[in-house]
Amino acid sequence: MLNKIKRYLYRIKLTWKLRKCTKPVRDFGINMGLIHYDNYQEIKKLKFVQADGVYLDNIALMYGIPRAEGMTDAELRKLIIETVKG
Repeated sequence: MLNKIKRYLYRIKLTWKLRKCTKPVRDFGINMGLIHYDNYQEIKKLKFVQADGVYLDNIALMYGIPRAEGMTDAELRKLIIETVKG
């Protein structure tokens, strides 16, 4: 219930930001914003502390983040969370 309220409030925030756009652009922006919000909520549910190695690399690649040479799992976790938060 609380998640639905938060999502609705986020939708209102997006609508306010896109209020001067044309209707198709506003609808597209709201849909893309809600998709990003939903993805962020799912990422928050993952246990990044337990994710390591190949699993963590796959999560990073979903967001287009390649692992730099010599990057530790902790650094990659931090980078993923920063990228997803936007």
